[in-house]
Amino acid sequence: MAFNGRGTNGDILQIVGSNPTFNPLDLTASGFVTGPGSSTDNAVVRWDGATGKIVQNSNAILTDSGNLTLTGDLFASDIAVSGTIFVPEGRLIPLTVQEADGSPVNSQTYNIIFPNASVLSSGNTVQVVFPTAASGLIFGPGSSTDNALVRWDGTAGVAIQNSNATLTDAGDLTLLGDASVERVLQPQTTITAPWQQVTDTQYMVFANTGADQIVLPSSPVVGQTHIVKDISGAAGTNNVTVLASGSTIDGGASAPLVNDYESLGFIWSGTAWSVI
Repeated sequence: MAFNGRGTNGDILQIVGSNPTFNPLDLTASGFVTGPGSSTDNAVVRWDGATGKIVQNSNAILTDSGNLTLTGDLFASDIAVSGTIFVPEGRLIPLTVQEADGSPVNSQTYNIIFPNASVLSSGNTVQVVFPTAASGLIFGPGSSTDNALVRWDGTAGVAIQNSNATLTDAGDLTLLGDASVERVLQPQTTITAPWQQVTDTQYMVFANTGADQIVLPSSPVVGQTHIVKDISGAAGTNNVTVLASGSTIDGGASAPLVNDYESLGFIWSGTAWSVI
């Protein structure tokens, strides 16, 4: 087939059957795509704009073996997993494990490796195995009660949980159960003088001869407690009188120890002393 036609600069030779012709080259026609001029090896190609004619580079890498690496978040309506999902720290993947037909998974094992994980389950049993945590890495419960005290969850030192004990900004502690305290008093103080002004929470023992007087603090705190004990066995003869400073003791001005080896406890309610 001989063809002696002439085209113009930029034309292409098009042969359809036995009829060759010159036609202009249109790089913007359907099927022709313009690249960015440079690219990252194995990077996923993205459209640039909505014309369908320009592509651009990306930082998502797809290797020859099929491994996809993302430096950002992954958003997908469905993810089919046959191996292990590796997630960079700080990323979030909502994950529902089910069969291809949507039925629950009963026997398969899926490994999800998170450097810092929070796993939520609805309906199915989930076993979360954390690697040995570095010092300072702690996992929270996901929700908490404002001002509640934090407790360890387990003995690994990596998980904390909520509690029903609350501590307000003012320092008020509220417990819904019992409080067990090893000791509320300071060490024993032996009194040998015939008169003593109390300043702190003490366990006081009178060991002197003769009548004694003790004056409770004038500015105690709520719950402050004092115990007075006659260890000499002479209170029946030499009475010990406990006085309130600017207040009352069970409605009176004083409370006496009048029996040998007797002891009395006193606690401040906020407005007065009570014998306990």
